[in-house]
Amino acid sequence: MGKSQALSTEKIFCGILFPLVLLTGLGNLAIFSNNTSFTFLQNVLQIPVYVLLVFLIIFKLLRQRITNKNIGIYFLAFLIGIILLWGYIQSRKASFFRAFLLILAAKGVDIKKILQVCRRAYVTSVVVGVTLFFLGISVGSQRRNFVSWGFVHPNVTGQIILLIVLLWIGEHSELPLKKISLISIIFGGGIYCFTGSRTAASSLISLAILLPLIKFFMKKGSCEWLCLVHPVFLLFTYISAAALTASKFLQFLDTIFVNRIFLNYYALSKFGINKFGQNVNLETTETVYNAIHNVWWSGTTVDSTYMTAILTLGIIPSIIWSAAYVYSMATIYKSKNYILFGIAIILCFEAFSETGMIDIYSSFILFCITAKIDEYNIVDTDQNHQKLHYNYTH
Repeated sequence: MGKSQALSTEKIFCGILFPLVLLTGLGNLAIFSNNTSFTFLQNVLQIPVYVLLVFLIIFKLLRQRITNKNIGIYFLAFLIGIILLWGYIQSRKASFFRAFLLILAAKGVDIKKILQVCRRAYVTSVVVGVTLFFLGISVGSQRRNFVSWGFVHPNVTGQIILLIVLLWIGEHSELPLKKISLISIIFGGGIYCFTGSRTAASSLISLAILLPLIKFFMKKGSCEWLCLVHPVFLLFTYISAAALTASKFLQFLDTIFVNRIFLNYYALSKFGINKFGQNVNLETTETVYNAIHNVWWSGTTVDSTYMTAILTLGIIPSIIWSAAYVYSMATIYKSKNYILFGIAIILCFEAFSETGMIDIYSSFILFCITAKIDEYNIVDTDQNHQKLHYNYTH
């Protein structure tokens, strides 16, 4: 593929990605959430986008040469596609199958360009949300005296701001570590001050602590095991929910995590699990008695992306999702991009405590499976800032 042709396909992919992310961001606004008219319009607008996405994938596949070495990869991709498509049919949730299509279409695209497109789309949704908020059109809910700035909930606002900052950091990963850490701390504090979202704020502040450690151990080649952080969280989410009533330790952890494990336990008991997912609403309005903490609730939800995936999208698609995350982290580790590696870990923490991280736009690290990543030579940032050698992988 020539340079101009590669550039044109990259522009087409970015043109596809932007409206998909933007529509997802706008769907989190209070005025559009659970709005059937917006949902209908969203589906209509996405039809030509997905048609173009499929044509782009076919075009890229036709440009690839099938050999004895890569035929196994093509067969595996085809098998995964069939499984995720069947999961979509069973659950009516398109997140994993959509991610599969976007990952195929992202082959050869610069990861920084992808992060930039996602960031700009999220920023646009925030601008729209805040504007509607000040106009009194999209108010949203309040929690602990914090407003949601046009979105459905302050935690949703905090999560979107978190994603914007993480996308910006990943996009500008050549900056000195001290500057990135300072930005993380400042915006983490800002998220808490304006939204009260403790999870999003602590996730961003934790990045400032995590990155120096990742850089140190990556230099020594001794942190490759962290590539397994996603399946560890996925497995722990299921086990902790299943064993909650029998374990005092898990009940203690449930207190620390503000009843999130109990919510997982209740949803798991109520809905059960399916191999390929199920079309259910995890939010309930029925009265629930929490015998562990001796409290009554007027309704429940699930505050964990992992449990949401297990219950709605199914065990087998969730395992594929987790395996894909491991592969993407291994790819990042190979490139020595410790900034993206640290971001990948933070996204796993956020997914454990909050929903809304299933879509690839939130777990954007998955794009690294096929996108081009800068290969780093890690040097002393205090003396040389951060010298990068752009030897593209893939």
